[in-house]
Amino acid sequence: MAEPSTPTRAPNAEDIPSWPDGAWAHLGEVWRRDFDWKSDDYEVVLLKDTVPLRELVILDELSSPPSSHRSAAATVHPPPAE
Repeated sequence: MAEPSTPTRAPNAEDIPSWPDGAWAHLGEVWRRDFDWKSDDYEVVLLKDTVPLRELVILDELSSPPSSHRSAAATVHPPPAE
């Protein structure tokens, strides 16, 4: 079996879950249940893995001011409570 190209480690709160719709957040926000209204079909990208973050167009957003982030909180809102 081939060795992984990067060392593996447990995800931490600063890593990035990315949803298929292009939304993302910090994993700590998901752990705090801030995104319970979103599906659980996200992929966690380690913050140090810049190649997939760049491919998902997240790296540039992480480098920009927070007001311009396309995070899940900024792009999709939970349905209103009934």
